[in-house]
Amino acid sequence: MEINELNEVLVLGTHMAAILTGLSVVIVVLQFTKSVRVQNLQAFFYLHQYLSSNDFGEARHLVRKILYKTDYLNWTVNEKEQVNKVCSSYDQAGLLLSLGILDEKTKRKFLSSSWGESICDQYEILKGYLDDHQTPGKKGKYFFKHFVKLYEETACYHRKLNNS
Repeated sequence: MEINELNEVLVLGTHMAAILTGLSVVIVVLQFTKSVRVQNLQAFFYLHQYLSSNDFGEARHLVRKILYKTDYLNWTVNEKEQVNKVCSSYDQAGLLLSLGILDEKTKRKFLSSSWGESICDQYEILKGYLDDHQTPGKKGKYFFKHFVKLYEETACYHRKLNNS
C-alpha cells in the first residue's frame, strides 16, 4: 500500500469517527430528552391523581355547591374541616409546582386547564377562611402560602380572560 492510499484511509477513518461521535451525541441527547419527558408526564399524572382523590373531590364539591352561597361566619366545624382539606391539597400542589416537578410548558397547561379554574374558584370562595386565623399566630393566607402563590399564578390564565 502506498503512502497516499494510507493517508486516504486514515482521513476516511477520521471522518467516520467524527460522524459516529456526532451520532452518539445526538442519540444521548434524544434519550435524555425522552427521559425528562417521561419524568414530567409521571409528575403530572401524580399531581392529577393526588388532586382527584375522593376526599379532596368531595371537599371541593362542598365548597363549589354549598359554601359559595353561605356566609363564612355560618360555616360549621365540619365544613371548615372540609375547607381545610381543599386548602391543604392546593397548598401541597403549589409546593410541588414551586419545586419544579413539572417543566414550564406542562405547568402552564396545568394552570390553564380546568384545574386552574378550580384553583381560582376555590380560592375566591374560601377568601373568608383564608383571611381568618388558622393557627394562633397565622392567618390562612400565611399558613397556606403555597395555595396563595398557586392562585396568583393561575389567576393570570383565568381571571384576565374572563374580565376582557
